[in-house]
Amino acid sequence: MAAYEALPHDFSFLAGADLTAAQYMFVKLNAAGAVILAAAITDNVIGVLQNNPKIATGAVVRLYGVSKVILNATLAIGVVVSTDANGKAIAAASTSVEVGTLLTGGNASEQGSILLQHRGIQ
Repeated sequence: MAAYEALPHDFSFLAGADLTAAQYMFVKLNAAGAVILAAAITDNVIGVLQNNPKIATGAVVRLYGVSKVILNATLAIGVVVSTDANGKAIAAASTSVEVGTLLTGGNASEQGSILLQHRGIQ
């Protein structure tokens, strides 16, 4: 099944790093309030990057709703996910900050679809 998105709730931030290769990956805010790539399962992910901005340019982030997301491994529909060290979706563990549920799965480096449901550590 192809990845899809629906009813976006996007917000614009300043890119705090070069994110030209990070479209559809998880992002977080740095201390200055700019968007950077999420890099740990315990990161407070704010959403999924929708564009590919250079540093200090506009970064569009899907905060809620359905978005495409890049998968780290083969993941199935219904898997609750977190971020890996590179902003990609991985299956959430008990120590992970849960970000959402996959609506479509796929293989590593493919796009899946996620229902963003920020739930914190479970």
